[in-house]
Amino acid sequence: MVTLPELRREASALNQDRFFHSMRLSDAIGYSLYAQKVAASVLTAIGVLCLLLAVLGLYSVMSYSVSQRTQEFGIRMALGASQLSVLVMVTRQSLILAIPGLLVGIPCALIGFRFLSGMLIGVGPTDPLTFLAAALVQLAVTLFASYLPARRAVQVDPVTALRCQ
Repeated sequence: MVTLPELRREASALNQDRFFHSMRLSDAIGYSLYAQKVAASVLTAIGVLCLLLAVLGLYSVMSYSVSQRTQEFGIRMALGASQLSVLVMVTRQSLILAIPGLLVGIPCALIGFRFLSGMLIGVGPTDPLTFLAAALVQLAVTLFASYLPARRAVQVDPVTALRCQ
């Protein structure tokens, strides 16, 4: 087995003016993938920002909807609706807002990945596990964003809600 000092000695024996540079194969691969790593980092940051904006947008829409429907929740609670049924009703409304976005977003992502397939390392452009994970994360974020407005709707006092106009 040839070692690095022997290679340097042989290279300098062949040509005294040349510089012999060596690096590990893993480092060379890492340097060659630098552009993809930077692009992945930028796209990850943009994705996280988009997810945060989706959470804030959905939270604000649901919060506004709950504040507009305070009397309705009060009447429902006064007529015997359980807190769980009101919670499910508000959560269902947020899912109704989010699911069409998923249904439009997945085909758009499939088209977009065709253009970015050269930057993907270790993942195919139509990897079903990746799409499933992204959809589940979006649904979890939707449930998280609707939790606080739903909890506020459940805590509506029927008497106070009926007095307010």
